[in-house]
Amino acid sequence: MIIAIPAMDDSGLDSEICEHFGHSNYYYILKVDKELPFEGEVKKNTCTDEEVEIKIIRNDRTSGHACEYPVNLITNENPDYLITSGIGGAPFGLFQQRGIQLYAGAFGTVREALRDFLCGMLEPMKMASCGGHGAGGCGHSHGGGCGGH
Repeated sequence: MIIAIPAMDDSGLDSEICEHFGHSNYYYILKVDKELPFEGEVKKNTCTDEEVEIKIIRNDRTSGHACEYPVNLITNENPDYLITSGIGGAPFGLFQQRGIQLYAGAFGTVREALRDFLCGMLEPMKMASCGGHGAGGCGHSHGGGCGGH
């Protein structure tokens, strides 16, 4: 399976998760040869660097804050899932239209978010978690975040 995760920097699996999808400086594309254990009990799952193929994509925001730009960056990699803390309505809708499943509750590092996802601890997103520019209510500032714009 292929999993996308927004992150603050390109330092590997220990990079901090970016709290807002569109403000992310980097997107991690992780190829994992594991199945989701969502049926039955949650099992301890440790992912080592050797079990994960990593590709890091830089979010070049010089083209402005077009919601579709970072969505296209991700969908070009054909992920099955996007794990995030927060995402606005426009990118949320675009991912849904493209058949990519979104999961909420990602905090900490890329490694921790991946572990939580593989252990079935994250919830599928049913709606956008951020209202967009100048909005609040999603646990982070829209003024700067992970890279601002």
